[in-house]
Amino acid sequence: MAKSKKLVGLFIGICILFIAIAGSWYLGTQNADRQGTRTSAQTIKIVMDDNYPPYVFRNAEGELQGILIDEWKLWSKKTGISVEIDAMNWLEALSGMKSGKYNVLDTTFYNEERETWLDFSEPYVTLDVPIFYNSEISGITDASSLRGFTVAVKAGDNCIPILQRYGVSQILEYSSYESIIDAAKNGTIRVFVMDEPPALYYLYKKNLSKEFVHTDALYSGQFHRAVKEGDLATLHLVQEGFAKFTAAEQKQITDKWFGRVSAQLYLPYLWRSILIAMAVVVGVVSWISLWNSRLRKEVVKKTEELVREKELLSITLQSIDDGVIATDVDGSLKLMNQTAQRLSGWGDEAIGRQFTEVLQLINENTEEAVCSPIEKVLQSGNIVGLANHTALVNREGKKIPIADGAAPIRDAQDRIYGVVMVFRDVTQEKAQREQIEHIMAHDSMTGLYNRWYMEELLKHYVQKPGTCCALIMGDLNGLKLVNDAFGHHEGDRFIQTVATILRECCGPKDIVSRWGGDEFLILMPEATAKEAEWLIDRILARCVEESDEKLQLSIALGYAMLSSENDDIQRVLREAEQWTYRRKLMIEKSFRSSVINALLSALAAKSEETEEHAERLQKYCGQIGKILGVSAKELDEMSLFAMLHDIGKVGINDAILQKPAPLTEDEWLEMRKHPEIGFRIAQNNVDLAPISEYILSHHERWDGRGYPRGVSGEEIPMLSRILAVADAYDAMTNERVYRKAASREEAAAEILRNAGTQFDPLIARLFVEQVLGIDPGSLPK
Repeated sequence: MAKSKKLVGLFIGICILFIAIAGSWYLGTQNADRQGTRTSAQTIKIVMDDNYPPYVFRNAEGELQGILIDEWKLWSKKTGISVEIDAMNWLEALSGMKSGKYNVLDTTFYNEERETWLDFSEPYVTLDVPIFYNSEISGITDASSLRGFTVAVKAGDNCIPILQRYGVSQILEYSSYESIIDAAKNGTIRVFVMDEPPALYYLYKKNLSKEFVHTDALYSGQFHRAVKEGDLATLHLVQEGFAKFTAAEQKQITDKWFGRVSAQLYLPYLWRSILIAMAVVVGVVSWISLWNSRLRKEVVKKTEELVREKELLSITLQSIDDGVIATDVDGSLKLMNQTAQRLSGWGDEAIGRQFTEVLQLINENTEEAVCSPIEKVLQSGNIVGLANHTALVNREGKKIPIADGAAPIRDAQDRIYGVVMVFRDVTQEKAQREQIEHIMAHDSMTGLYNRWYMEELLKHYVQKPGTCCALIMGDLNGLKLVNDAFGHHEGDRFIQTVATILRECCGPKDIVSRWGGDEFLILMPEATAKEAEWLIDRILARCVEESDEKLQLSIALGYAMLSSENDDIQRVLREAEQWTYRRKLMIEKSFRSSVINALLSALAAKSEETEEHAERLQKYCGQIGKILGVSAKELDEMSLFAMLHDIGKVGINDAILQKPAPLTEDEWLEMRKHPEIGFRIAQNNVDLAPISEYILSHHERWDGRGYPRGVSGEEIPMLSRILAVADAYDAMTNERVYRKAASREEAAAEILRNAGTQFDPLIARLFVEQVLGIDPGSLPK
């Protein structure tokens, strides 16, 4: 107990001594302030930003405070000149200065525009201006990486023209720095550019310091004080007054607002604090013996809890799939979980080594070394994300792409005592992303680039005037005809074959894309017109080489040039399209003829439809037509119809057409599709369109039981009714693989037996009596 009394007495003596010293110092500074104060009738008006902590900002009551407010007050004391300080929105401050309302503009950066109307003092502070971004975003390293992001800035800020020079176009202006941070807090913005001191102040004030990180300085600016151009007397007066500050006076103001507050400001509260402290000490000393026993118990309990927490933390760190590494403030490794050891190839022997020895990070594209996020955290004290395309070179020399970042480890006093880095292997994610990007940019059928990719590429030529290239547009001839005749499988083969030809004919720098269903677009960077024409000739020659009897490869190609004198890429694209369509019109007729010949050749190879069969049908149908008095135009159509009536069979399976045995029900259903296939082929050919309806109806029956539509009687076109009789007779009187030929009389008798059901009765009777010259009465019943 005697020892406790001595301790209390000693503590009280120290407090009294401290109070005496502080009181003497306070009285001395007050006398010095009174002696340094002078009065003058002269007054100057100063305007500045009101939103730039800790240099100038408003407190909760709206009063101005900060370093500059204190400095100008001291300046007034030093010079004896009164000052009127006005602070406001920066754009309004600039406007007020321009209008002559104020003598001095403070908190201004120098730039070329302001030099035209202001004279500047020497800089009095240098400020870094970095890019701040949400810690969930990665890949932002400098101004050029901001393209595509919306970037918040303060209206009128010096950073706006700098960002614009880097090509940043999505700039959102706010009236003050605090309004930018408020927008960041509610999620409206995720990237902003701001001077570092007010940014750090507001981020801490709004509890956002852990949610936002920043890059190295985009640029560094300097605060000046400025007067209207030519007002050198005022400028000299201002600089002379600030030159009178002593180092101690300047340090006192700076320390106050950067964390070491002068005891003078808190002296009114000092006495109360000392008395409260003394009372607390007395109470502590009185109860210290009781606390000691309780404290020991708590220590034992907390120690047990800490051991359990440490075990839980260790189990958790070793269980997660992400690599975790921790270092001390000197960069020595203190912890590596199992995932980090597996990815890096290092084991427990890494503990105690420098992180630079264990973690070798490179850019996976350039293979150049990159700065470790641990080093950046140790330098800045902020959370740092890994840059895109970062790879870890493990102990065996294998490159592993990784992502995530590092963060400082802080104690209860917010002091950094280490860094934790979390990273994960993104090999699979990268492969999936590349696969998705490939799918987005390529046509699934041909493997060529798709229209989306080509349009994005053409934007590059729009954004860079003066770039030269050739655009070649290609349009397939007869794709729909091939689809209708042979099916979409053959149509797809047509597209794929031409795509292969285009790819093989083009050079390594040329970019080939599928522009649409049957359209292709080739971009030839830095090509000449002669090179474009040479490529077109080469493609057309390959199409001829690769064609066969079934598939006639034909493509119309046209080109246009983009030169330094003509930088309208859309106009060039339209010109290439127009040239392509002109060429398509020029070759369309000859192509149609070649396709029809190919179809007939294919039909002859697949079925029993011979040239002699077509000629006999033309003869029979012509004779019947003349007897019935059809027009000359219809006789011409009849001749073409007789030759092409079964053209739809090119789309029927060979096994069905050439089957020697009777067809099954499913095979008959397939066979009955050939009139519709022939109809579509004819509809898509200008020369054949007039006979398309006849082809569709040539298997209809007089009684309505035919196919494909089941029409009857005179609803069936006359030319189709004529051909039905002639075709049936010729089929019966010529040998087939599944039966022998019938005699003229047997075939004629069969025609008459089916008159009125299968055949038009009038046409059946006229054919037998006048074309064949057979008396119906002589035929067997």
